[in-house]
Amino acid sequence: MAACQALEADLVWSPLLVPLPVSAADVAGERWQARLSGVPLDGHYDPRLFVFASACLLTRELAARVGPWRPARETFVSSSQDWLWRAWQTGARMRVMPGVTVMAIPGSMRSDSYSESDSAEHNCYAARMHADPHFRETMLALAARAGERAANRVRFGHEWFGATAGLLFRLASAAAMRFGTHPFVPYFALRHGRRGNLIGAIRCRSGLGGLPPPRRA
Repeated sequence: MAACQALEADLVWSPLLVPLPVSAADVAGERWQARLSGVPLDGHYDPRLFVFASACLLTRELAARVGPWRPARETFVSSSQDWLWRAWQTGARMRVMPGVTVMAIPGSMRSDSYSESDSAEHNCYAARMHADPHFRETMLALAARAGERAANRVRFGHEWFGATAGLLFRLASAAAMRFGTHPFVPYFALRHGRRGNLIGAIRCRSGLGGLPPPRRA
């Protein structure tokens, strides 16, 4: 709340520490991997950036102005990213916080993550958060090294396909935004087809099955 007031923002978010999927043995052996997510080129929100809903704090006025999340079956992207796009379109002041205060373990990156009752990752990281005052610094160091390695793969020419795909995405996303559409819509429309299929695919991967049937009025 202090950051929101100091930045005179309608919405603020924290960059996220994202542990990458590793085996239970690697979790127990502290052979962790991590990256940072939600870091813009400047301090402002960019619709091409994925910002986890759990990292956001917003004013009641902005929530009232934008309205609720749209159902997943009504949008090509996730409901949370669709909402951020709609907020950005209203001219909302959306700013990133300087510190990393949130860790997210995305279920979409882990098979059957919502159908299994136990998680070695959650158990380990939660325990370390409470017991180790340097845990955040440890994870930030892992994420920093991973980010530099990824950047160097592009700099040294090892990721020419990724660099080319990034250029094509830049052109396609700019065209989509010019026409008032979320920048990821062209990609997800080509990959998943109709609206709702992205979340349906994520639900299947995480063990929940496809989208439930729509509610009847």
